[in-house]
Amino acid sequence: MEKLKLKPVEALLLQWSSKSLSGNLLKSFMDHLDLSRGNELYSRCSDVCNWYEEVILNGKYFFNSYLDNFLASTSQEHLVVLFTAGKSTLSLELCLSHFEKVNHILEIDKYGMEVKKELYDRHYPQFTDKIKCINADISSSGILEALSHLFAEYYKNLPLIIILESATFFLTKSDLKKIARSFCSPKLENTIILEYLIPPSNLTQNNLEIQDTIFECIREYSDIPEITPYTKTEINEIFSGAGGRSVSSCNMHTMEKNRLGKNIYFNNPNSGWIECGVWKI
Repeated sequence: MEKLKLKPVEALLLQWSSKSLSGNLLKSFMDHLDLSRGNELYSRCSDVCNWYEEVILNGKYFFNSYLDNFLASTSQEHLVVLFTAGKSTLSLELCLSHFEKVNHILEIDKYGMEVKKELYDRHYPQFTDKIKCINADISSSGILEALSHLFAEYYKNLPLIIILESATFFLTKSDLKKIARSFCSPKLENTIILEYLIPPSNLTQNNLEIQDTIFECIREYSDIPEITPYTKTEINEIFSGAGGRSVSSCNMHTMEKNRLGKNIYFNNPNSGWIECGVWKI
C-alpha cells in the first residue's frame, strides 16, 4: 500500500498536531501518510500566525487528558464514537492506553473511511477488530437513527463516549441539538466531549483578524462550508435542553496553563478562539 496522499486541510491538521504524538506506533501511522499536499497551506497559515498549532495542541491535550483520566477511573467498558474522524490518530491512542476499557471505536466521517480501514487492516491488525470505520454524514437524521438502533441492538446500550473534535465547526445549531437528543440516556450514562469556536464578538481585534485569515486560507483549499460559532450559553442550552449535565468547561487560557504550566500565547480568558466542554447526557 503506497503512502496515502491526504487532502490539503487533512494534512494541515496533522502537521499542526504532530508534536503531540509520541511512541513508535503513532509515528509509524504518520509514516504511512503523505502530507505534501498540505505544505503550501501550512506555509500560508504560518505566515499569518506562526504559532497557530498551539490551538490544536491545547485542544488535543484537553481531549486526551479527560479521556485518560475518565477511562482510568471507570470500571465499565465504553463504546467510543468519533465523529468527523478524518485521519485522526485518536483511536490508536485509545487502543494503546485503554484497550480493555474500550469495547469498540466507531470512526465516522463523510469520506475516506474505507481507505483508513484498509490502513488499519494492513498495518495494525492487533486493533482492526476494535475499530470500525463508517462513511456517513453525521448531520443526517437517518444516520443518527441508525446509530441509535445499532447501539441498542448490537452493542446492548453500552455507555457511550461521543467525541466531537472540530465537528461542531461544521454543524448548525439544529444539527447539534439532534445529536444531543439522539444520545441522551435515562441515567446520564453517556459522555459527550466537544470543542467549539467562540463568536467573533468575544475576540480581540488582533485574534479576530488571525482567525478570519486562517479560515479564509483553509476555505481556498477545501469545500468547507460556513463555520458555526457557539457561545457557552448556547452550548449549555443545547445540552441541558436534552437533559444533560455539564461536567467540565475549559477556555484556551486554561487549556494552555494546564498543558504547559504557564501561559505564553493566551494570557487572559478571552484570548483564545476555541473552548472545550464535557457533558453527561
